[in-house]
Amino acid sequence: MKTLAAMLLRNATHNPHGLALLNEGHRLSHAQLARRGWALANALLAVGLQPGDRIAVLSQNRAAYLELYAAAESSGLVLTTINWRLSETEIAAVLDDSMPAALFFEAQYAERVPEVTRGLKFRPMCFCFEGNTRGAGDYESLFGGSAAPPPAPSPDALAYLIYTSGTTGRPKGVMLSHGALVSSAARWALDCGVRPADRIVLTMPLFHVGARIEGLMVQYMGGAQLLLRQFDPAEVFRTIQDERATIAHLAPVMTKALVESPQRARYDITSLQSIHYGSAPVPAEDLRRAQEVFGAILTQAYGMTEHLANSVLTPDQQFLEGSPAQVARLAAAGQPLRGTEVRIVDSGGRTLAQGEVGEITVRSDALMQGYWNQPALTAEVLRDGWLHTGDVGYLDEENFLFIVDRLKDMIISGGENIYSREVEDALLSHPSVSVAAVIGVPDTRWGEAVHAVVILHQGRQATQAELIEHTRTRIASYKKPRSVEIVADIARMGTGKVDKKALRAPFWQGHERQVA
Repeated sequence: MKTLAAMLLRNATHNPHGLALLNEGHRLSHAQLARRGWALANALLAVGLQPGDRIAVLSQNRAAYLELYAAAESSGLVLTTINWRLSETEIAAVLDDSMPAALFFEAQYAERVPEVTRGLKFRPMCFCFEGNTRGAGDYESLFGGSAAPPPAPSPDALAYLIYTSGTTGRPKGVMLSHGALVSSAARWALDCGVRPADRIVLTMPLFHVGARIEGLMVQYMGGAQLLLRQFDPAEVFRTIQDERATIAHLAPVMTKALVESPQRARYDITSLQSIHYGSAPVPAEDLRRAQEVFGAILTQAYGMTEHLANSVLTPDQQFLEGSPAQVARLAAAGQPLRGTEVRIVDSGGRTLAQGEVGEITVRSDALMQGYWNQPALTAEVLRDGWLHTGDVGYLDEENFLFIVDRLKDMIISGGENIYSREVEDALLSHPSVSVAAVIGVPDTRWGEAVHAVVILHQGRQATQAELIEHTRTRIASYKKPRSVEIVADIARMGTGKVDKKALRAPFWQGHERQVA
């Protein structure tokens, strides 16, 4: 299989009655999911959309989200995901950049849609999942026509346009092809030992590539996706018990919440055979407690939207006790996946030896095609077939990858990527703020928390609470600082730039890693 369309068709013909999707009591077999996707794609093509046109989704997790994925995958339409947690300004920027021909949304966002589309130079067709509302068509009305497979796209065709935050505040649309996605799904399935009978609980949002590639990994093998609208420990336990789930995809903070939940004893979760986590390693003590509860079943995945298959740390590679080298590897991101090359380079692009710290670069057929409408940025990160990740790390003598820092000031809090520049710009828009520097600091719950250091204009006043509240009006709430330190002066380098390494140092002192 070289396309997502072929994967959808194979499941529909080889395992037509097997469960493909469960969401809020709504069940679809592989044949039903394929037919819903085909019918939706044919309806959109019939009203004038063409392969390559974007269809955008503003929604929390629901069955219709995966139906739209299926429609795009089978037809050459391009699914564009929108983070519903973004502000109206940020959502409008995504729409303005991607120019979708159609926008699908949940009723709870109906009032936001006029706001985010008002200033656009084009007018997308709008459809609401819950029926006609505020000038939008009824999603279900699109299913009355042909449910035959539409003409399939090629492996090089663009399948998804998934947006990530940009260091300058401008969103970056990552272009992912059919071939890259299928290759990634196959290699994750192989290295994680996924079987056709597996059922995965998905709680992470489908606008992130992490949840989608985890779902595709199981779908590639003909398994089932048990989709939850949002994370709730009791709902996760109930789903594992009732549906005999075998895999769960969780952020580290979610895994910790399950371990600490007093409701766990009420459910039979013995079917669970694997927990996949990403975005940050699990601290050794948390890993020890998780293994006591679930057994040695945790797998750490290191990937990114730009390259879907970097490395994996499997349960048999995680030693709570053993040689110093073995125990140290609890902090590793694992070994490169099959088919992935990892190279550590210095600022001049020279390959470094084992143990030497430099920028992590990766290469495989799972690479993105580039950033949508941003050729200069694409050329900056894709050089000679290698993706320059912006992460800093090293490889040990057995090719275990360790991530120790980031070249750019990205903060990962609760599985969400937050760029310091966005938060700094929001703070600087306050009339009292003269200088703003944002860093990630350790947080036992979220991995990292956003901390701001600011200097006020002479004669101006502002409180921590006031500045935090101000950022909420400029950026998504999850990006706002958790704490603000108001200072008279700030550490700087010889060039005059703020020395963020010096700002981070007191917070990270005593930690093995300089990032979470």
